[in-house]
Amino acid sequence: MASTNITCTFKGLQYDNRTDDQLLYRYRWDDLQDCIADIDDMRQLLSFPNRPTSCQLIDRVQWSDTVEFIGERVFGLIRPPKTAYYQFNVMTTGKVELWLSFNQDPNSLRRIIMINDGDSSRRHIISHPIALKENQSYFIEFLHANIAMRGYAAIQWRYFDGLTRTLFQFLDRRYFQLPSTIMYQSRSHQSYRMTIGYQEIQKLNITIPNYNYTAYTQPLLNVTDNLLPKCSYKVPSYISRHRKPVRDWEGDYLARGIIRHRFYGRLNFISVNDDKVQRCSPSLDPVKALDIVHQYMQAVSRRTNQSIELVKIIGVEEKSDDNQGKRYYIELLVQYRNTDQRWRISDYLYQSSHHQSQLCQLMDMKWNQHIYVDIVIIVYQQGRWLQYFIDQVSQYYRQSHDDYFGIIVVDFGSTDINIHDQLRRSPLKKFKVVQLGTRYSRFIKTVGLNEAIKAVNNPNAIILIFDLHFNFPMDLLDNARKRCFMGKTAYTPIILRLNCYATPDNPNGFREIFGYGILAMYKSDFTRTGGYDSIKYREQWGGEDVQMVNSIFSHNLDIERVCHPTLYHHYHRALPWKFL
Repeated sequence: MASTNITCTFKGLQYDNRTDDQLLYRYRWDDLQDCIADIDDMRQLLSFPNRPTSCQLIDRVQWSDTVEFIGERVFGLIRPPKTAYYQFNVMTTGKVELWLSFNQDPNSLRRIIMINDGDSSRRHIISHPIALKENQSYFIEFLHANIAMRGYAAIQWRYFDGLTRTLFQFLDRRYFQLPSTIMYQSRSHQSYRMTIGYQEIQKLNITIPNYNYTAYTQPLLNVTDNLLPKCSYKVPSYISRHRKPVRDWEGDYLARGIIRHRFYGRLNFISVNDDKVQRCSPSLDPVKALDIVHQYMQAVSRRTNQSIELVKIIGVEEKSDDNQGKRYYIELLVQYRNTDQRWRISDYLYQSSHHQSQLCQLMDMKWNQHIYVDIVIIVYQQGRWLQYFIDQVSQYYRQSHDDYFGIIVVDFGSTDINIHDQLRRSPLKKFKVVQLGTRYSRFIKTVGLNEAIKAVNNPNAIILIFDLHFNFPMDLLDNARKRCFMGKTAYTPIILRLNCYATPDNPNGFREIFGYGILAMYKSDFTRTGGYDSIKYREQWGGEDVQMVNSIFSHNLDIERVCHPTLYHHYHRALPWKFL
């Protein structure tokens, strides 16, 4: 985002206003999180109208673009060549508003043209005749939302002076003049709709809790072994039902089959999609959840001579296997009496269908905060998104001081960012860049994923397949560590896809039940499953995630499918390399 001290360019060079003022300003908003589908989307940006991401000076109001969902604002003065009646012709593939003043004062701007339908084909509209005087300056402002991959915008005008009617011609520098001020207020900058977001919830009288999670910063309590009778993990009986592979797009079948959790606490949450409240994991009976915690804390008290007390129940999860029993995961915040030091209890328990009154500890489902995680990113010509990812992970590192993770970037020959330089400038110390640009002429996701998996040498490391268009929650690696168990489970969180104009600070979107692109699993288990099918999914976009879920089930591995409250997929523009 640009500052208020705007640097503008003219034909690629920094502009010197001492040499030429027969130009117009062209401001552009194309930041990563800007999703501009109409003019009001642009108006509602905090950076509008005076802090664009870039500024150009133009000598003609005509251009084409290959970036969708961006906003533009062109403004300045025009000087008619003759006293006459003028008509303006706007041509566009997007949504536009053209404003014109009675004089050179922007406060008198009035809208003379508006195109605001949903069609992205090229179309035009002609204004009614407007009387303008020769050599008098008039303030003009053109607002444009480009919604097409191959966008176009232009303004023409013609005049009739009582004797002659001219043909339409493009507005160009012969009639332009830069304004004396770029900071002004106008009706053209006022939004005509209400902001959509959590404000909508006010109508429903619902309070959305803060789901930010800080317990991952607490050390794990190490006195929890042998609190209860021991038991061992068994392959759930429902996995055999998924042995028959499903087709690529039958994610619905898979989703309904692997979501078996019920939640009490943090993960029993609500989200909002436009003005509709969604509540997307089943609730665990509070009586049952509290009984599980009570039994567990009684065992803790016996072990520690009642020196540890419960501070908070973070969450209790139940995962059912109708034929064998129920697995529980509990997460508690505790402290020693008469101290301020707090600890986290994180433990897996089991209740057999044959002994429902007795809990046991799953001794082969123990985890710790020092399990190494390799985060995998596949990129091509996504420099700004990659920088966003680096910034997000850097923020996590500064806050957590977690030294047990690294980054693997597989690049197919990006030219819009120097990946090594950006990683070296970050606080991140453990990273590897795999360059495939010389071996492959185009982006092939499955090839990149398999190359990243091969680049991990430690079979005891967790590999987290990630994507650029996500934020990076502070507890994401904690989730991967506590939900992945070698030879037993993989983790693929349910994410929230943000709507256009929504942000992680003001989330609004839908839970994606049928996508499995974010996936964490041990390197040894990726090796067992054979990785991603880079033959079938070499040219085809999508489906490789369902193929991997099929493979996971066929190798007797279970999947932890849990909604992550603060894992958001940003609404983003279409990626050009998908269509190569």
